[in-house]
Amino acid sequence: MTDTKMLERAIKRRGIEKEKIAELMGLTPLMLEKKVDGIVEFKSDEISSICELLRLSCDDSESIFFSTGIVEASPFVFALLAIVSIVIYIFMCWYIRIRARQMSSKRRFKYIHHIFGGYRIRKGIQN
Repeated sequence: MTDTKMLERAIKRRGIEKEKIAELMGLTPLMLEKKVDGIVEFKSDEISSICELLRLSCDDSESIFFSTGIVEASPFVFALLAIVSIVIYIFMCWYIRIRARQMSSKRRFKYIHHIFGGYRIRKGIQN
């Protein structure tokens, strides 16, 4: 997956027009634009030639052409997600408990089994 923004910055930093790059690589300007925009993938020989033209370092070329698109989350995000999931779990338990108190024992059994274990009804309890 090509990091389009980084590649655009590298082209601007080098100061070469895209038409000139396309001509030197043996591509049409439209095809280069599609490759830069990430619509069409670069081939390995095209990656090496554009790296030479733009004088990209190994780290830059790796981050541009082989980016995964995954953003690393901070530990704060994971802690926040854990807290939110715990709060949701506590709320659901509270809600089920309040709701179950208002039902007869047969309905309570069906309701709790419906939520926690699918809709399986024990023998002897009817719909």
